[in-house]
Amino acid sequence: MKDHLSNSTESHLTSLCELVYAQKKQLENQKERIQLQKEHIQLQKETLLLQKQELIDVRSRTANGEFIWRIPDFTRKLMDAKSGRAPEPMISEPFYTHPHGYKMCAGLWLNGVGTGRGRYISVGLQVSLDKQYFIEISNTENNEVPFFSLLN
Repeated sequence: MKDHLSNSTESHLTSLCELVYAQKKQLENQKERIQLQKEHIQLQKETLLLQKQELIDVRSRTANGEFIWRIPDFTRKLMDAKSGRAPEPMISEPFYTHPHGYKMCAGLWLNGVGTGRGRYISVGLQVSLDKQYFIEISNTENNEVPFFSLLN
């Protein structure tokens, strides 16, 4: 046993050093991966905060009963609707009557609907309701009238 220990000490130490070196490399790799994960988590947190702020901004823009719907290239879309090339209706993004109010969206038929087809632009509102809200609305008097403005 003494001969083995004296003759093999160097090879044992070399093997042990190689093992320690390999484990050190693995730890360094793991530290790098952990650091990348931390950076990724930080990016995800920042993205989530931006999205949360965007949602707050959208809600504040669309939760006061007033909704401004910008329609880019309106003239071309109007011509496309009159020629039958455009799908109808155009649907707005949802908006709310107030912060805890009804969710709704506007529909716009650029070539009109029904008897107004080809002569007028038709506008409609779609209110998203649960059955319980429908009962509440149908049993209450609602004096609010939607108001539409067409801006250049």
